[in-house]
Amino acid sequence: MLHLLLPLVVGAWLLASAWISDHLVSLLGDALPDRAWRMVVELLVFVVLLPLPLADELIARPAFDALCRERAQLTVHAPASLGPQSQRLRLRPEPVDSLGLGVLVQPWWVLGEGGGLVQASYTTVEARGGWLARWASDDPGHRPLSFKGFCEPHDLEGRLQPRLPRDPHGATLGRLERSDKSDSPDRQAQGRKRQEAKLEEDRSSPLRPL
Repeated sequence: MLHLLLPLVVGAWLLASAWISDHLVSLLGDALPDRAWRMVVELLVFVVLLPLPLADELIARPAFDALCRERAQLTVHAPASLGPQSQRLRLRPEPVDSLGLGVLVQPWWVLGEGGGLVQASYTTVEARGGWLARWASDDPGHRPLSFKGFCEPHDLEGRLQPRLPRDPHGATLGRLERSDKSDSPDRQAQGRKRQEAKLEEDRSSPLRPL
């Protein structure tokens, strides 16, 4: 329904803004005898009226962005235990009513296999749309029309990937183990060549008197 009503609402508001700005300038005709100034004032009034239907969202957006920077955080408690079997658990959301829009701060737990160990915890922030989004949509929780209305910790999925343990020199132990295994056949071949060369040298050398 939003896809049908929104273009109609936008078109109607464009026409209404143009009519209001023209009518207002006509009322100020005596104060603005210069035609150029009348056109400037009419354009300014049109620009001011144009975003009014989204005013509640535009006013709330800076506060929403600040809330995202403050609350959308990730804490990894057990990095070595993260893996593909981890489960996400949604906790009770925290409503924030001071922004003028319906905003929910949603905490999450990342649990290990079987739901025992809390491997990580993070928070997302989600905003509902202003009056125009609510009026034009059947969904009361529709996102804002003028901005995304959702934020999560930076690179959330990448930071929740399992990490290989590291040795004191900074290399991953998993890579060192694979490197040793891949080098072992070469080392064995080099050892065999050295043994064969030594045997050949012993055969070719003359016998020493006792």
